[in-house]
Amino acid sequence: MKGHTNIKSSRIELRASKEAKELIERAAMLSGETVTSYILGRSLTSAKKDIEKMESITLSGQDRDMFFSLLSDPPEPNDDLIKLFK
Repeated sequence: MKGHTNIKSSRIELRASKEAKELIERAAMLSGETVTSYILGRSLTSAKKDIEKMESITLSGQDRDMFFSLLSDPPEPNDDLIKLFK
């Protein structure tokens, strides 16, 4: 493996019921993966989706248009905003 290092420096441990462990082992075996690679692969995929979902905002077309309108032509600051910045 030229130029590629795969250093595993962190450990994650978890406890599961006997049934859960057997189910995961079976799924890993059927997928041709080790239990570690099975769990890590599925966990990383899920984690990325969860992060993307929590860090993004979906706007309706109307809300998007209002947002860009306010960016291009912002309203005058009100008294409370002026006071806040003083």
